[in-house]
Amino acid sequence: MEPTKRIAIFVLYSRTGELTKDVEFLIASLKQEVFKLVIVVNGQLKDFEKAKHLSDFLIIRENAGYDAGAYKEALLHTEVREMMEGCQELVFCNDTFYGPFITFREIWNQMNETDVDFWGLNLSDNGLFTFLQSYFLVFKKKTWSSLIKYFDEEIDEYTFDFQKVLVSFEQNLFMFMKGCGFVYGAYRVQRYNAFSDADGSICYDGLPILKKKVFSEKYYDKKKILNALSYIDRNYNYDIELILKDVEIRNSIRLLYDEIKRNEIDVHAKKIVVTNVKHEDIVLFAEKFRRIYIYGIGKYSKLVRNILDENMIAGFIVSDDQKHSFMHDGQYVYGLSEFKCKMDRKAPILAALGEKNKQMVQEGLCDFENVLYLF
Repeated sequence: MEPTKRIAIFVLYSRTGELTKDVEFLIASLKQEVFKLVIVVNGQLKDFEKAKHLSDFLIIRENAGYDAGAYKEALLHTEVREMMEGCQELVFCNDTFYGPFITFREIWNQMNETDVDFWGLNLSDNGLFTFLQSYFLVFKKKTWSSLIKYFDEEIDEYTFDFQKVLVSFEQNLFMFMKGCGFVYGAYRVQRYNAFSDADGSICYDGLPILKKKVFSEKYYDKKKILNALSYIDRNYNYDIELILKDVEIRNSIRLLYDEIKRNEIDVHAKKIVVTNVKHEDIVLFAEKFRRIYIYGIGKYSKLVRNILDENMIAGFIVSDDQKHSFMHDGQYVYGLSEFKCKMDRKAPILAALGEKNKQMVQEGLCDFENVLYLF
């Protein structure tokens, strides 16, 4: 049997324009398992000749549409379509992670034993929203016409609305592919959040990558990072210095190898947060009241709005200190105090915020009778 021929579209974004050593390693690792490699650079690139040498086709574009826009632009190129004709699998990969800590061949060997049409490295499932995380996705040829149709019709390659791109490319693409009847799979199912619980994700879930965002101000937890890096250093043949050097430049965080070496790994098992609310609960709630108010305008709010008809949304609510505009997605935005003054206590409200905000929101909405909380 002939080996499967794959074409990979690799998206690279660098604030400095440098092609860092960790990304070179990732590209080289991916290139070993694919027949053709397309590199799309979102933004500037100083190491043009190096990237050109590593790729079979190189595209440099503005960072509009982010990863989704880059994939769409690549798919529109005649040269890329011609390369796809000789392949059986299409790979989407970006540079938002360190690794892989094992070979891609090991990952493909496992996934080749499954009867799936598309798959990713990590399946996120909290009971309400299920999707394959989009930093690494593989699509078999039978899915391509549907995939390209979705990109043509639903992906905006010119937008700079990050949340819009995230929802349309990650959550909605997954739902669309499922709706087409394609079977999905995952190398690992997430019990630990790859951002907020990086050590659990690596030590217990066995995810063979480390997301770069764990070093951001929002997620950085030194003990968890030390646990993750210590585990990587002791269990994989990966040069940990690739991570340490990049993190010092990218995030101005200096971690010493000796500290990682001495660290005693301490990871307390905990389950991923699972919400009791399902898709159908949200739809039934909206249909019961015909028009509802959504508390929140962030990630969860956008995910919920994709479930509902836009005519079902009467407006949005935010905490008083978060009201920075009067309109959002064509609807009025109320500050909580304003909403309390103007609305009847029977007004239906869907609180579309994460679990960490639940107590605060419950206290603010305690006088209202018809409130559905996601968590």
